[in-house]
Amino acid sequence: MNEMELLRSFGGIKDKYILEADEVKRKKMNKRIVGILIAAALILMCAIGAGAYFADRTGLLNGLKWYFSDTDDLTDGEIRALDEVTSYKGKFNENTFTDVDVTFAGAMYADNAYTAVFTLRRTDGTPFTAPKGYVWRTGFTDVGLDLFFIDRTQKSYTVTPQCFINDDGSLSVSVHSNGFYQPQFKKYIVGFTGLYCVPEDYACEESTKRQELAEAAVSAYQSADKEHNKLYEQKCDEYFAYSEEISSDYVTGEIRFLIDLSDLPDSTLHLETELNGQTVSVRLTPISIDLETVGTDGTRYKENDSLPVTIVYNDGSSFGAKRTYFMSDPGRWSMGFYPDRPIDMAQVDHIMLGDTEMYIE
Repeated sequence: MNEMELLRSFGGIKDKYILEADEVKRKKMNKRIVGILIAAALILMCAIGAGAYFADRTGLLNGLKWYFSDTDDLTDGEIRALDEVTSYKGKFNENTFTDVDVTFAGAMYADNAYTAVFTLRRTDGTPFTAPKGYVWRTGFTDVGLDLFFIDRTQKSYTVTPQCFINDDGSLSVSVHSNGFYQPQFKKYIVGFTGLYCVPEDYACEESTKRQELAEAAVSAYQSADKEHNKLYEQKCDEYFAYSEEISSDYVTGEIRFLIDLSDLPDSTLHLETELNGQTVSVRLTPISIDLETVGTDGTRYKENDSLPVTIVYNDGSSFGAKRTYFMSDPGRWSMGFYPDRPIDMAQVDHIMLGDTEMYIE
């Protein structure tokens, strides 16, 4: 006996009321089904988590491989922490690449330095590849050879950009400042010239000569009139001709890009602790840890002295950090570290500085 037959068997209930009751039941069931589907979708979104959040920012994460040693299983909190110090604002002042499409993936900033990442794809769809023993590197550029300010925009010196081949065949180019960041300036001009697949070994004959030609161009640039410097142009021509000669593949072009950090909040947490008899100031951000002595008394660290740094989360998990710089005067020192992964500041229980535990309250 089905539901309809069971209701009829009670007697005195007309078919139209039976049908109306069945209609109400179906509506309630549909609502429950919709609710279940919504809940399932939310669970799926949570399960996908950080991967989905950065699905369209793969180039950014790949471009930060030189910075972070572990980005494969970032938590949602770590992704949000990274996003807090990343700007996606900016504009091209110049782009002469014709064989590749260049897109701005984002600029990460913390404390006194920034990293801008660009994603490049060949217009014909072919992937970037590199033979064994070769890597992609950018060419020499005069962006940043001078440190000057125009309309509250700083043109800052940058280290050699890093290049990484992505799984989809695109290329991530990461441009990092050398720390000449000034807090009052929020916009920076960055750039690079050309892409060259050159020998990976920096010590080989080809790499050594290429570096010497770049240094000769820098010397010429700094020693004469920048507007009519024929020697500089000559040295640049020699450098780029040789770069093409030793490359298994290359792409010509040049970009000048204005990154805009004006909307980024200051995410720095300022702390103090005692370390080996000295009061130490600690600046903590999602992507950096900087230590500096307060006063001039106490143990002086030397450049080769080891100071392991470990970030410990509330759940007991932990990861390390690599030292990036060291500076010292008699009785004083400062040093900086890049964490192995972005720091979820809300989950930090304490930081280990050698044997010293510094708790975050």
